[in-house]
Amino acid sequence: MITAALERLHPLARGSLAALAGASFSLGLAPFNAWPIALLSIAAFYWLLQHSKRPVLIGWLYGLGFWGVGTSWVFNSIHDYGYTPAWMAAPIFLIFAASLALFHALQAWTHKKLSKHASGVLSVFIFAMLWVGFEWFRGWFLTGLPWLYVGYAAIDTPLVGFAPFTGIFSLSFAMALSAMLPIILLQHKHIASAAAIFLLWPLGFLAGSQQWTEPLSTQSVAMVQGNIPQDQKWQASMRETTLNIYAGLSESQWSKRDLIIWPEAAIPLFHSQATDFIESMQDKATGSKASLITGIPYNLPDGRFYNSVISLSPDLARYDKQRLVPFGEYIPLSDWIRKVSPFLPIANFSKGSDEQSPLPYTKGEIAPFICYETAYPSTINPLAAQADILVTLSNDGWFGASIGPHQHLQMAQMRAIEAQKYVLRATNTGYTAIITPKGKLQDIAAFAKRAVLVGEFQTRSGSTPYNRLGNWPFYALFLCFGFVIFFLTHRNKTQSV
Repeated sequence: MITAALERLHPLARGSLAALAGASFSLGLAPFNAWPIALLSIAAFYWLLQHSKRPVLIGWLYGLGFWGVGTSWVFNSIHDYGYTPAWMAAPIFLIFAASLALFHALQAWTHKKLSKHASGVLSVFIFAMLWVGFEWFRGWFLTGLPWLYVGYAAIDTPLVGFAPFTGIFSLSFAMALSAMLPIILLQHKHIASAAAIFLLWPLGFLAGSQQWTEPLSTQSVAMVQGNIPQDQKWQASMRETTLNIYAGLSESQWSKRDLIIWPEAAIPLFHSQATDFIESMQDKATGSKASLITGIPYNLPDGRFYNSVISLSPDLARYDKQRLVPFGEYIPLSDWIRKVSPFLPIANFSKGSDEQSPLPYTKGEIAPFICYETAYPSTINPLAAQADILVTLSNDGWFGASIGPHQHLQMAQMRAIEAQKYVLRATNTGYTAIITPKGKLQDIAAFAKRAVLVGEFQTRSGSTPYNRLGNWPFYALFLCFGFVIFFLTHRNKTQSV
């Protein structure tokens, strides 16, 4: 009955449903956390594809709603902090969302080709595979945008127990398969397949009881949220004020805490310009036996400069950001642009080495990450396996009062679950938080308020299978699944000839 009604719909109405289904997906992620809606969104996408003569268009419209709502914070960045008037920022954002929607259009086209000789249930499994396959693909293609993974919606479900084993992509695969349950039961009435998928949920619950890390010691931290307005942060007139804010808010914490953390680029000067200030903070760290972790732009004599984290513990150690934001921290194809227009001024941050060590502090070692890197578990895994805690510094002021900071915080929660270690998250405007190894928010500072978040955390030894092996177990599972589907599809094709 529903199928017949859908087939009678005007193409414009069907396209509108696709865009609406895509737009609803983000309700399954932070800050809404209504994960069943994310599953219904995926199921609706599949259903519409099955009953449309223009699946590529349906895929693109679904993607337009998906990205238009899910990355709506990009408009804030362009308009509020890129000083672009709304009449210009709106079409720029629309082009951005429309371009990303091509991923879903390509996914729809690929599904149509691969499921041509697939039975009904087989087509469902192909769709779930393509969903997670395209999540992986857009996570690295053209530097990648690893945002809006459905696996993040699993953070409040039993499926999250798989995260320390096989990471975010296994969660996305399990969620995509779970989204297909209504299709399998109501349309195809294939009880065995539905039972196999449903079994993932109790298995995830059991997997979540496995402990891969052990507590070492309980320590105290103070994280300073300076709440420096984004449009003032880099003004020369604000430099001294900013330094005084961070130093002043930290003054009463030195003798009480093991660790003091400031956010990304809390020191709005190159390291070579702030040596006196850094030395004064180093003296305080030495005198109090505490450690200071802070973000700072770090320049070298050869002209290179990095978005860095330094640890004063009391000796200075440094971590350089590995994952740079395109157009924010570097211009793609800048080497080619320099050849074509050698007089055009282009200043890029340099990419940090892929082989860096954890940063030491007085009572342990941290795995540091800066802002955007939180979205890349493959970047985080090597250091997370070696360190006692994870520390992420960010400046989410670029997001404004949007859903962006909530989504970014949820990613940090997932990294804590994957590593089974505490994550200490310090940001300029929020959300500054202490996150437990279970991904729970133990303490959190108010958004867009100047604050010092004080609390306790545990250092932990050991590492999870995901931190040690990365995505390789998932790749193996995915390939095995793919080979089975290829065999069954090829057999169906042969029998139909």
